[in-house]
Amino acid sequence: MQSVESILKELDHCSHWPGKKRLLYRLKKIPDQEIMNQISMAEMSKILFVLRKKHHKEIELIPIENDLMLRVGTVNVGNMSYLAVYLHFLTIRNTVLHVEGNISIPAPLYPKSEFYAKVNGRKTKAIMYDGGLDLSLGGEIYEKRTAFRIEIPLTEPCLAIEFFHSVKGRKCTFSRINSMRFSPVADEIKGQYCFLCGWIIQIAGNQILCHRADEREHEEYEMEYRSALKCLPIKNADWVINLRNQYFQRIGCRAKPLWLIMDRTDRADDNGEAFFKYMQQHKEVDTYFVIREQCKDFKRLQEIGNVVPLYSEKHFLLTLLAECVISSQCNGFVENPFWDNAKYFRDLYHRPHLIFLQHGVIKDDMSPTLNRFHTNLKGFVTSTVAEYQSIMEYPYHYGEESIWLTGLPVFDSLQNNDRRCNSSHMAERINGSAMEGRTA
Repeated sequence: MQSVESILKELDHCSHWPGKKRLLYRLKKIPDQEIMNQISMAEMSKILFVLRKKHHKEIELIPIENDLMLRVGTVNVGNMSYLAVYLHFLTIRNTVLHVEGNISIPAPLYPKSEFYAKVNGRKTKAIMYDGGLDLSLGGEIYEKRTAFRIEIPLTEPCLAIEFFHSVKGRKCTFSRINSMRFSPVADEIKGQYCFLCGWIIQIAGNQILCHRADEREHEEYEMEYRSALKCLPIKNADWVINLRNQYFQRIGCRAKPLWLIMDRTDRADDNGEAFFKYMQQHKEVDTYFVIREQCKDFKRLQEIGNVVPLYSEKHFLLTLLAECVISSQCNGFVENPFWDNAKYFRDLYHRPHLIFLQHGVIKDDMSPTLNRFHTNLKGFVTSTVAEYQSIMEYPYHYGEESIWLTGLPVFDSLQNNDRRCNSSHMAERINGSAMEGRTA
């Protein structure tokens, strides 16, 4: 028997009705329980979608205590409370906590629902918008993942933030918070926390907990977290603890700002190198170029300035200490060289501001891959007014403060370029961004 996932994969790529009809007929051959066994409950909306298509029935809402059971036909699929909130960004600016993420809800229930938060028991309205995160199959949305933004003034010493659905007037609590790529905090490890602008922030089940803390209390939380790391069944616990220790020893001792600059992992000769060359005139900033030690450009770049081998111990430490990471590329290695070990440094490696120099000029809509939920850039470099306007108008979800019309550093090397100031303008914008981070 063909698996459910393989049928759904074909359905997602099928563009004509006769083909879709055949695939839906195959789904009908699979028992309901087998469908639920093959699809994880973490994808409850997908299970509901498949059962709806199979039985030609809509989702029934069965009231239970403080919750709703979701049923299709005779199958009780799961509770509303099982759905998750996805946390993407958590920042503090001007004594206001900014919480940004997305909800998850089966698409047919979305028009009947309201999402809101409670802060210390008080209902707080969320600003909702389309972040381009919805999940679909065969051209049909089966799970709405509408983005939200909540602003919370930090006027109390402690905060407890919870998230709720109200579906047809019935309140349902989200059972968990899933921390996404750019969230500085998660609850994957006991004692995990982040320290932002004098606040300790943690996730506890379905709550975000925040309280004011001084450096002494911050140190206590760090020691508790390291104790939890030592108890984990991992081989590199000592390495993780040592790297965190080096960070805390050195973060307050930097004499100058520190910027990391990159192009590709194994090749320079792009906007990163052009900007790196320019910055050698400005010794008020420590700049390091990151690239594979085995590539042919490594020794050549050493004649220009400081070069660090990619994925070296020094690279890991400088990533945590840097104020800015500046690159012509926008791949995962730029902001996260830790890969599978990233969860141990989640509170630290999100701190550097990411500056995207680009490789060239964007002519098409690249928002599906370069939007803020996938990149979280502090500076998005553009070269023409039309390009700048396209980033503003398409759903990249960046404000004008993050879209910089400076031109590319490589333009400064053109023979007939009389201005030769793109790198200068860019350095000013980057320094302004770093100053903002230092005073946030």
